[in-house]
Amino acid sequence: MADKFDTPVFTGAELALADALVLILDVLALHGIMKSDALDSVFMFLEKRYRAHGLRSSAAMAEYLRDHLAQPSQVAASTQLRSLLDQPPKGTA
Repeated sequence: MADKFDTPVFTGAELALADALVLILDVLALHGIMKSDALDSVFMFLEKRYRAHGLRSSAAMAEYLRDHLAQPSQVAASTQLRSLLDQPPKGTA
């Protein structure tokens, strides 16, 4: 019950920065530079570490970043769509 009242509130600037980071990480995952499941485990580790040290706001931001990263299936679908769109058209139009 105490967690609901201790929920951190992020400023617009903090959310904008977090969303920019999510976008950058999603693009890196889309190009195969980073694996989104590895990023998920990194943010999960950070969230647990911050909670253990009583850093609720930092833990909430790590959770936000983890929740808003593209899932591996989304990255795979985006990669497949990108490769299909990059192929030259076949047949006659």
